[in-house]
Amino acid sequence: MRKFEPLRLEHRALYGRVCGRNENSKFSFAQSYMWQPSYHIGICPHEDGLLFCSHVGEEPPHMVAPLLFDRNRSLRPMFDFMRSVMEGEGLPFEIRYVCPQMRELMERDMPGAFTYEEDPGAGEYIYEQSALATLAGKKLHQKRNLINAFLREHTFSFSEFEPGDLEGCLAVNAAWAEAKGEEDGEETEAIERGFAAWRELELRIGVLRMDGQIAAFSMSEKMAPQAGIEIIEKALPDVKGLFQLINRETAARLFADVERINRCEDMGLEGLRQAKLSYHPLYVLPKYRCRLRAPEA
Repeated sequence: MRKFEPLRLEHRALYGRVCGRNENSKFSFAQSYMWQPSYHIGICPHEDGLLFCSHVGEEPPHMVAPLLFDRNRSLRPMFDFMRSVMEGEGLPFEIRYVCPQMRELMERDMPGAFTYEEDPGAGEYIYEQSALATLAGKKLHQKRNLINAFLREHTFSFSEFEPGDLEGCLAVNAAWAEAKGEEDGEETEAIERGFAAWRELELRIGVLRMDGQIAAFSMSEKMAPQAGIEIIEKALPDVKGLFQLINRETAARLFADVERINRCEDMGLEGLRQAKLSYHPLYVLPKYRCRLRAPEA
C-alpha cells in the first residue's frame, strides 16, 4: 500500500517512543517482525505515532490499531490520514486488533464514529507471572501432576539460548510440525526469522533439555516494565509434561521481572482455546474490528 513500507529491523527503535503500557501484543515488535512475511505488515511513521496496515492471503488490506507517542493528543489527525489512504486505494476504512484501551481513546476523540465487532479468535490470554511460574493452588494441580510424571522418568535442564542450540531447537520445531502436518508452514518461517535476528530483537529464548538433549524451547519478549509476551512455545510431541515444564520454566526463569504474561490468542481453534483456559488466565484481552458507522439516512 502506498505510503507504507514493509516492517524492518531498523524500525525497532521507533517502538521505544511508544507510550503503551498494556499487554496488547501489538506492542511486541519481535512478534510483528517475525510474522511480517505472512501478514504483510506495513509501517508508516506519523508525527503522533506509528501507523500499520496488513493483509493476509487474498483478503483486502486493512489498517491495524496504531501505536501512540502521546495518548493525551487527539487521535483524529492519525485516523483522518488512515482514512484518506484507504479511500485513495478504493478500500473501506477498517481497523483491526483494537483493544479496549484504544477503543476508549477512539470514543474520547471521535464519539459514535465507529462500530465495534469483537473478534473472538483474536482475544489474548493474560496470566499472572507468579501463577505460571509456581503453578500453585488447586486450579493448577493437574499441571503440577503432569510435570511430576515427567520428572519421574526424565532429567531436565533449562538455559538461555546460545547459537550452538539452534540446530536442536529447529529439530524440535520440525518434529512438532511434522506431527501436526504443518511442515514448512508460516509459523516455521516466523521462528526462523526470530532466530536469525534474536539479538537485534532482544528475544528471551529458553532452551529445555530432556536427558541431555534439546526437547523444547520458547521465544519471548518483554514489552513493557510490567508485561511480557510468550510468542513461541515448542516441544517434542507426545512427551507427557514437557509442554507444561517449558511453560513453567519460561515464566519462572525468563520473566521474573514482570507481573503479567501474554500468551497470545487462540486463533479461533477450540483445542488451543481449551489449552489456554486450562491455565486460568487473569483475563482475556478482547480485540475489535472497527468500521466507520454508516451515516443516518
